[in-house]
Amino acid sequence: MNTIRLPALLHLAFATALAVLTGCSTLQYREVQNRFEQAVQSDNQRFADPFVEVTHQYQAVAGELSPDFIAALDPRLQPNAWTLRAVSQWRAGEFTNALASATLGQAVLAQLGAGEERWKHSRDAVILTMVPGLVEDSRVRLRLESGGRDDVRASYRWYESRFQTALRAMAEARDLANPMTPPEVSQYWSYQAWRILNNWQIVLSNLSLAEASTSSSASEADQIVKNTVGSTSRLNAAGLEPAIANARKSVPEASPLAQLMALESQR
Repeated sequence: MNTIRLPALLHLAFATALAVLTGCSTLQYREVQNRFEQAVQSDNQRFADPFVEVTHQYQAVAGELSPDFIAALDPRLQPNAWTLRAVSQWRAGEFTNALASATLGQAVLAQLGAGEERWKHSRDAVILTMVPGLVEDSRVRLRLESGGRDDVRASYRWYESRFQTALRAMAEARDLANPMTPPEVSQYWSYQAWRILNNWQIVLSNLSLAEASTSSSASEADQIVKNTVGSTSRLNAAGLEPAIANARKSVPEASPLAQLMALESQR
């Protein structure tokens, strides 16, 4: 199984939000942000060196971004801080905490969005909404790694329900994107949708080809994909395989995300 990667490209752009703000807590947040980016870079290095350890780096970032620390930040930085905390907890395998942080971040965004429309379609709004889908996908991958083919055959409905939940979260996140949303966020959405859909295809491949239920499960997967993310403008697909293909096509070849896709396809 491939390991989830989090491209540094998406998070380097967060630094621009700090340029117009000053203060002790802002400067401290800049340092935390730098440590987060270092964790992301280490995470990406695991393509070349699988022994690189990043869990503690993400845990350290999440620990520094405590609710009290975030509350002391300028309100304009708080959604981003919750995003970094939620993503760090997700990457550290602290799934319940990641979901809680995403919820708290969305609450802050709702308050800001009541006064200014752009917050509803911001980078942080899209990513925080994606977090539940990323968490569900990670849970699936961990169970597949430990249970293997026998577990898929015995508990396929569990896998199916988790993929369906993940895709609903992705669809909700995609609905938030509009022309005000940075384009790299839409590309990142496509990258993660591609990963989730690929993982579902891997799970389906573990079902026995001799069983009549296999074709039924594949048809059900096609219908679920069509009814959730398949209708989004990024995918516009009638089933699982075309959705995977369209997700890949929607990421420009020059993007580092496309390079990650190519590397993962070879593994």
